[in-house]
Amino acid sequence: MLQVFHLAYSSSQRRKHVFRIIKNWEREQPVPNWEKIQKEYRDYLDIAKLLQVLPLVGVVAGVHANHKLMKTLKQTAMNAYRLRMMSSATKPSCTSSR
Repeated sequence: MLQVFHLAYSSSQRRKHVFRIIKNWEREQPVPNWEKIQKEYRDYLDIAKLLQVLPLVGVVAGVHANHKLMKTLKQTAMNAYRLRMMSSATKPSCTSSR
């Protein structure tokens, strides 16, 4: 779940690396680096959260920023789920015939 969150809010350079981790999840399963994820998320939100400090403008900026963040996370989570389902569908079944 954390890798999906990281994929949604990472920089374009880091996104390719995180995508490979999610795609090869069954083989790799690395321990996520919390510090990197937090820094990239913070950088992703800088201007949007800064605008929230301003009176009246902050309300509109906050609504827009939160909507955009949730939409991005929703799309990324749905695509990660699809990727996982597609990769599990291509694997041979482990059932044995009797």
